Amino acid sequence: MNKSHTFLIFLFLFSALPLIAEEMITIKEDAPIHSEPNRNSRVLAFGIAGDQAEVIRFEDGFYRIRYESFGFTYEGYIHPSAVEGKKPPLRTLEKPGALSAPPPSPPPSTLSETNIRPKSDKKPAKVIRHNPASLKKDSHFLGDFFWLLGTAGAVYGGWELTRDGYVVLGRDIMASSVMAWLMRTKLAKNRRSWGTLETLEMTAQPFDVTGSPRWIFAPGEQGSVVLTVTNRGDRRVKGIRPKVKLNSSVMQKQFGKLKVKRGKSDGRRRYLIGGFTLEPGESMTASATFIIPSTYPETNIEIDGSLSRSIHGTTLMAVERRGEQPVFATTEPEPVIAVVDVERNIPKTVENPNAYAVVFGIEQYKNVSTVTFAKRDAHWVREYFERTLGIPEENIYFLTDNDVSKAEFDKVFSLGGWLDKRIRDGMSDIYVYYAGHGAPDMKNRTAYLIPYDGDPNYASQTGYEVDAMTGNLSQLGARSVTVFLDACFSGANRESEILLAGARPIFMEVNPALAENVTLFSAASGTEISSAWPEKQHGLFTYWMLKGLQGKADANRDQSLTVQELSDYIEENVSITAGKLDREQTPGVQTRDRGKVLISY
Repeated sequence: MNKSHTFLIFLFLFSALPLIAEEMITIKEDAPIHSEPNRNSRVLAFGIAGDQAEVIRFEDGFYRIRYESFGFTYEGYIHPSAVEGKKPPLRTLEKPGALSAPPPSPPPSTLSETNIRPKSDKKPAKVIRHNPASLKKDSHFLGDFFWLLGTAGAVYGGWELTRDGYVVLGRDIMASSVMAWLMRTKLAKNRRSWGTLETLEMTAQPFDVTGSPRWIFAPGEQGSVVLTVTNRGDRRVKGIRPKVKLNSSVMQKQFGKLKVKRGKSDGRRRYLIGGFTLEPGESMTASATFIIPSTYPETNIEIDGSLSRSIHGTTLMAVERRGEQPVFATTEPEPVIAVVDVERNIPKTVENPNAYAVVFGIEQYKNVSTVTFAKRDAHWVREYFERTLGIPEENIYFLTDNDVSKAEFDKVFSLGGWLDKRIRDGMSDIYVYYAGHGAPDMKNRTAYLIPYDGDPNYASQTGYEVDAMTGNLSQLGARSVTVFLDACFSGANRESEILLAGARPIFMEVNPALAENVTLFSAASGTEISSAWPEKQHGLFTYWMLKGLQGKADANRDQSLTVQELSDYIEENVSITAGKLDREQTPGVQTRDRGKVLISY
């Protein structure tokens, strides 16, 4: 090998060093990619389990990654708990804390574009094509072979009949078999001469009310999205059913509902039914109008364009507030965006107009330490109560933090109170959820729920007795009562900090006087702590409770969730997860009807 060859090989290896040095990690579960190293920051996209991403650096407890999906690149932050693989070294090419410049915008190519976030509201229309993996080439060999084999068998059978003396019958069978085969062959050839949906190209473009193209809108504005479908192939394509939808992860209860109205599709139909037809080079459009509530936060709205049930993709449109915004004195942002798996894909069931719910979540207390994630727990439990349990919005009594005083407990649970005035004897279902502090009365060994202004050292004077709550609920005459308590009564909070001043925690079992129609789910046994799960931003008990209500607890897959199934699922998963957190936590259920159906999906 001469010197020139050696020099070229050395130059090639040196130029390839940046590629070799790239650190790759694998996303082990569907997880959000944030714009900043903060779980409450804007969600740019969702990483798909099994995909790989390039690590740029490790910053403030998050990996800054470069993630490619459907031909587009995103740069953002992902939590280490959602990835696996070799831990990347810290990179020194960029200053810590400084965001690197985003990669240049890729040329229009695919439908799942969410290229970080729009930097200008004058961007051109985005070309959004389907995922090629969703299309499969049809093989017609087997179908043609079996048709030919069947025709030959029928002709042979007719020939045998003619030999046996059934001349007319045998001749008719042979003739009809051959005619059927010829007609089927002609129809199949005609059908296969059409183009496929993979030759179609979709472009999405939002417009404001003046007709100007924009990708950034402010709360309170309205506009429209136009999906243009163009046949880029050389054959006619039929059966096209274009649709455009807008999806948002913002909680409707808190910030209002994104109003979307689907418009008419403008194109040419070959037949009355069966979709639209496009000649080579021909285009058609589908549209939708939208109104963004004035109370909306900054977020991304997903534009979903589809050609059929299996061929679709997404791109993002931004909502940004303009001008200075007031600063609110809150310790933690409201749980607005669904970033955890249990906060997405919430199943919806039939509404139950005779169902009522009480949801209390106390995170910030007046006199004692906080209950981490209790407010977020309450927000999402309310969503599940309405969507999955079918409880009407107006039938849910929802309060958090300083609104949950002892007077509210009396108002809601006492005889003659809010629930009692609404319950119909033998027809109503009651659901209660509480996330907050619990405390024991050391003298009477009785469990109490602690309101916002309560003091665990004076539980019997400032708290609300669990026995009194379940006793009152059992006397309301409801058909069923289901209570979920994400609290422990060991005298400590979710971080194992002692609440009772000057005393060791008293460990005791919650033993309410249950009536026949009351079911009580408790987060922990009397000797244990009800823990938080920072990775999922929920209480450990509440997370697995929501996961079970999502349908994962339906062990026999009969589309019905029973008390026993939900209890077994919560207990098993909470115990395992608590062990991984170096905790001990064993949820329990107290009921006389373990076969009671909670949800029919």
